[in-house]
Amino acid sequence: MTGISILSLPYFSTALYGGGAQGDGVTDDTSAIQATINAVPSSGGIVMLIGVAGTTFLVSNTITVPNYVRVYGLGIGTTTVLASAAFAGAAVFTITSGSYTGIFDMLVRANSSTYSSNSAFTGVTMTGDADTRLANLELDFFNSFGLISQATSSLGEQKIILENVKAHDSAQGFHLLGNSGSGGVGLHELINCNASGTQNGDCYLIEDIHDILMVNSLGECTAGTGAALHVKGAVGAVTCTNCDFGPSPGPMSGSVIQISSGPNGSPSNVTILGGIIEGGTYGVSVNSGVYITIIGTRIFNNNLAGVSIADPAQAHIIGCNFNQNGSVAGSGRYDLVNTSLHPVYVSQNRFDTPQGSGANQVNAAISDIGGTGLGYYHGNFHNGANGWTATNIYAGGTSPYQSSSMQGVPSVGNITAPTFTGSPQTNTKAFFCGVYVSGGTVSEIDVGGVNTGRTNGFFFLPPHVSITVTYTVAPTWVWYQIL
Repeated sequence: MTGISILSLPYFSTALYGGGAQGDGVTDDTSAIQATINAVPSSGGIVMLIGVAGTTFLVSNTITVPNYVRVYGLGIGTTTVLASAAFAGAAVFTITSGSYTGIFDMLVRANSSTYSSNSAFTGVTMTGDADTRLANLELDFFNSFGLISQATSSLGEQKIILENVKAHDSAQGFHLLGNSGSGGVGLHELINCNASGTQNGDCYLIEDIHDILMVNSLGECTAGTGAALHVKGAVGAVTCTNCDFGPSPGPMSGSVIQISSGPNGSPSNVTILGGIIEGGTYGVSVNSGVYITIIGTRIFNNNLAGVSIADPAQAHIIGCNFNQNGSVAGSGRYDLVNTSLHPVYVSQNRFDTPQGSGANQVNAAISDIGGTGLGYYHGNFHNGANGWTATNIYAGGTSPYQSSSMQGVPSVGNITAPTFTGSPQTNTKAFFCGVYVSGGTVSEIDVGGVNTGRTNGFFFLPPHVSITVTYTVAPTWVWYQIL
């Protein structure tokens, strides 16, 4: 019988090398931790942060993690790596040109819990790495980014997994940075990452890098003018699914999501798929880029606009819900603003913010005043119960550029309603209609001969189907073209 052997990585304890790391939060453990890492053979191994006296490791300079070394703590709530007040390095941990490395299961923090009292260094900096993974890691109070992952002119930062990594109460959160010399290669996966309490910049800055996947991301700026997500420069193929971006209640000073050009180019193929965008001056500002798509996302409680699209951006906004924008009372508040002269497609969205100039009201649902652009609006729903009529949906005119003749309720505007009677009224149009019934004393409303169980509100009426209203005091109704 042939035997099967299982080879495990050798294990190294920081309590046994370089005089032994104390872990008492007072003794400088930098040399002991680095000596343990240096003891790992080139074939690789695991370093466990175990202290002689405790699990808080004070460090005064950078800890360097080389190829094939994985550093583990005993958990975020147990192991802390604490930068001293006189910390002299550029980062607490660095991984440079590393492969199959990682840092796991610990809290890494700067000395003062007020980020601006610390000198400008990061929690973790990775440069020119491949096949590197960080997991179950918290990075607190850094007067720079919590984490930087950056390419070099010859090495792309690629095949990086960040899982359950949190950057908390730092100046900025995560910076993923490519380099044109290495082709902007990225290949990052951010899974269940969190950038909360960001104070003086962006929660996630994705710059000049390709192929980024973000799943279950959370980001909020509580001070400064940064964005929860900032996609900048020659960025390609960024997908963010199930996000929660922006503070509550807000508004923060900047845009929750900002998509913009940089010295090396403009973004392309950026997709936001599902989640919440709230609490900014703007929810989303798209200032540049092509194939920018926002799908199935709730965009609410932003001040000047839920979405702003500026020239030369090209964007698709599909199946989103706009609600409670215009978070501060005033003029110039909209669910969506389009000033681009390039193609913008807005379809199948629900614009549900009430019309008005008070808090959580917008003056018009859509402001489209670019003049000669290619704005296309199709199949959107505007709730008639919130004060919308044909004349107040669009600022700058009721028929913006190449507007579809089959827009949503009441994007096309009211159509002539049949005279109201108590008899069945059939939709004789060749398209679906919406009927909004309000007022009066109504006991029953039937559609297609079936009792709806409602006595007011909005009803969809397909072609050749009838609506019957039973009443003692006649209500009013408004008919809209839908499709």
